[in-house]
Amino acid sequence: MTQIFHPSMNTFSKVTIFGGLFILVGLAFACDQIARSPYVTEVDVVREQPVPFTTSTTSAAWASIAAIVIRRSNSRRSPACPPLKFA
Repeated sequence: MTQIFHPSMNTFSKVTIFGGLFILVGLAFACDQIARSPYVTEVDVVREQPVPFTTSTTSAAWASIAAIVIRRSNSRRSPACPPLKFA
C-alpha cells in the first residue's frame, strides 16, 4: 500500500496538536491573570462609605456584643456551673 502523506506530516501534525494545546493553556492563563488584575478588581478605587469606619467604633461594638452574649450564656447556666467572670 502506498503512503498517502509525506513522512514530515507526522511531525507537522504533532507540532500542530501540541502547539494548539499550549496556546489554549496560555490563553486560559492570560484570562485568569486579567481577571485577577488590579484594574478589573478595582484595587485602588476609593469608594465613599456611608458610615465612617474607625477601629474605636468597631471595638466598642464588638465589646457590647460580647457583653450581651456573656449575659445570655450566664443566665442559661445551671446552678452546678459557676458563671464566667471576665476582668
